Amino acid sequence: MSNIIIKEKTSFLPATQSKAFKPLNVPDFIKGIFPYADNERATPSMIKMNKGAALVALGGKGTPQAFITGLMYALSAHAWGQGKAEEMAKALPAYAGEALKHGAAFLPAGKGCDAGMLRSAAEEGVFHMLALPAKTREKAIAPTIAAPKVSDEAGREYMASDAMLCNPPMDEDQAKRYAGAYLRISQKRAETIKNSPEAYALGTRIEKAQEIAAAAEERVAAAMVERSIAVAEFIRLSELLAVPLTKAQKAKLIA
Repeated sequence: MSNIIIKEKTSFLPATQSKAFKPLNVPDFIKGIFPYADNERATPSMIKMNKGAALVALGGKGTPQAFITGLMYALSAHAWGQGKAEEMAKALPAYAGEALKHGAAFLPAGKGCDAGMLRSAAEEGVFHMLALPAKTREKAIAPTIAAPKVSDEAGREYMASDAMLCNPPMDEDQAKRYAGAYLRISQKRAETIKNSPEAYALGTRIEKAQEIAAAAEERVAAAMVERSIAVAEFIRLSELLAVPLTKAQKAKLIA
């Protein structure tokens, strides 16, 4: 029985993600969106988000603010036993999964966490992600396949038998000639498709549709995160002004 060795894929940090995080002071931002005392409990509900929105924020191409907010929710959910980091990471791009798994290593699963622990874990996860290597694009070189040279064609009798679907026997020379002919036909067909304006236009439309769908997903994720942050700030402001909201008002805001 042979042992099967599975090679792990290397995680890379997209250039767009690296560029977006460059001007951001990660520790200050994390403290700004989660300004609770270090020893205060840090439950997922305090981040005003849900699991689905968090995974969208982590998996899309939204803002760094949305990414960090989603990461903190996922880490808190992991710490309070509301979701396993390993399982959540499977639904994310490799770099986001790395951030989540690395941050979760600082929070024992199911044992809870306080604000200080959550902020530290989030920082560790983000810095680990930013330390991933950048992915370089390799230039694709199409392989050149030379069709076998033939000195003549198959015999007339053989061609006639083959056309009648008699599946006649084929010797080695005939097999080489037919393989060469099939290869030349395939290459010609591929070249025709490559140079076809219709095929190019179809590919362009498909690519544009994918870009529009991705942009729409980003806008939805960003809007959800911005609303969550706004709600949290509104509640905190009401407490600072000593105008506490009722449970019904808070429920309506969070809904």
